[in-house]
Amino acid sequence: MKRQSIHRYTCNGCIKITIFEDLASSNIEIKHHLHPKKADTSISPEIKQFILDNIDLLPYEIYKRLVEQGLDINIRQKQVHFWWSEIGKKRYKRDNDSFSSAQKWLKEKSYHIIFQKDNLKAFGFLTNFWNILKNSQFKVSEIGVDATCKYH
Repeated sequence: MKRQSIHRYTCNGCIKITIFEDLASSNIEIKHHLHPKKADTSISPEIKQFILDNIDLLPYEIYKRLVEQGLDINIRQKQVHFWWSEIGKKRYKRDNDSFSSAQKWLKEKSYHIIFQKDNLKAFGFLTNFWNILKNSQFKVSEIGVDATCKYH
């Protein structure tokens, strides 16, 4: 299992070691600057439910509606965005591996995968947009889309 990296801070701390010539004594001085606290993302179950009920909106629109309805004036947009992302994952995430997750979701939604390269972690698939273009007056010679997603 791959270990997740942790966020490192540039704290400008330093270590100063002085070794005296007689080697009988030494002095070690450490200075460390406190790191900023991790942002508080906690919110009430009611706010989480409101976000879930409005999950198809963008986070700033959800926040605006929360403010308009007078729900918890202490909530911040970053909190709404965090929980919108977390709650929204449940709609799409099918596996911890993003490549496998995308494949499972596409299969579940009956999308047609037209090629797959597991060693490159790449695949192509068709959507209804292809049928619309194929049946239109336009002559389509090539369509390319590149999308990446990283789960945190």
